[in-house]
Amino acid sequence: MSCVRRVVNVVIIALTVVVIAAAVYVVRQNDPVPGAGTVPSDPPVLSTTSSAPPSSRNSGTTTSRSASGTSRTSSSATATGSVSGSNVAVRTAFLGDNYTAGAGASTPTKSWASVLTDQLDLVGKRFSVSGGGYAKPGDGGRTYLSLVDSVVAYHPDLVVVSGGRNDTADDPSTLADKTNQLFDELRAKLPKAKIVAIKPWWGDSPHPEELSTVDDAVRAAVTAVKGTYLAVDDPLVGHADWMADGANPNDAGYRKIADSVASALRRQDLVQ
Repeated sequence: MSCVRRVVNVVIIALTVVVIAAAVYVVRQNDPVPGAGTVPSDPPVLSTTSSAPPSSRNSGTTTSRSASGTSRTSSSATATGSVSGSNVAVRTAFLGDNYTAGAGASTPTKSWASVLTDQLDLVGKRFSVSGGGYAKPGDGGRTYLSLVDSVVAYHPDLVVVSGGRNDTADDPSTLADKTNQLFDELRAKLPKAKIVAIKPWWGDSPHPEELSTVDDAVRAAVTAVKGTYLAVDDPLVGHADWMADGANPNDAGYRKIADSVASALRRQDLVQ
């Protein structure tokens, strides 16, 4: 009888061990806390890449990045960069001339568009044609219109168009036509994007009368497509120390431009 009792006890102990082992396995398989070194999160949707100096053949596809050199990502944005919460990066395309390219800066990451990208926590890319404008052909015989498809392919939430100092010698009628065409195409191909145009900058000297013609054409064209016109005062006027040469700003000048544009965008509730 004692032998039978020992066998029964052994069986009971074995069954107990099996039950405990099974319970431990179930708990481990359903543990919601990730193991060391793992972070459960969605992959980043948006990011910037390092800048490269614009060339005469590819100056319209320079990618901007924050001044600190760090990439910005947002898991709160959709595949096209639409904002679904506060304090997230907004996918922004900067379309412009040599100022957008950062001509005169010590490095392209010091251009006003790159500085602004960092200030406002944006995800941005620069599309520029040095020496060109709304109607004036620049490098490669291109105008802003030649960059529209590249801008559209970037799927921006916000498009910021600037420049115009190279257009002062354009025929007013041609200038108006080309400017209207530019904003018409941007609106048709980016119906949900915010489109912004900035009053043309000139430099440290007072604006010539011819720049008013460009100013008028830009204002009329962007407002016609329900965009926003930013009548930003030129912060460079009277500050030769903010110019790298007779035409382009230096790092300090670009910072002043970025500051003035950032303030204007915030006043219009176009950014956080």
